[in-house]
Amino acid sequence: AIPTAKINAKLYEVRKVRETGGIFREGRGIKITATPNDKTPPRVPEDVRAEKRANTVLVTWTENRDKDLAGYNIYRVVNGAKEKLNGNIVRANSFLDQKAPNERYASYSVTAIDAAGNESDSSRESIVILRE
Repeated sequence: AIPTAKINAKLYEVRKVRETGGIFREGRGIKITATPNDKTPPRVPEDVRAEKRANTVLVTWTENRDKDLAGYNIYRVVNGAKEKLNGNIVRANSFLDQKAPNERYASYSVTAIDAAGNESDSSRESIVILRE
């Protein structure tokens, strides 16, 4: 059974069409309700910058303007190992890494997440020198 009340549901009518001698005849239609699934990820965040501040790293980026944007995930790469830094989706367009690694450098990237849970590709990485 198809539920009658779905959020964002669309009603469609499907008809068989037959062409005979250049004349098109429609058959009786059937009505169906379907809910479109959002499979399109948001745009990739741009202008990602990582800046060392004392023992932390401030990561900033240009705000994504997608209408269904839920927030962002922030990733750090150290010695080839990529790690997601946030537990919950970040809603602002900045993130403070308070656990900057004790390494010479690290790189940071950001992805955007939409309301359907689709995640964009990673932004370009921003490399920050943590110690000389």
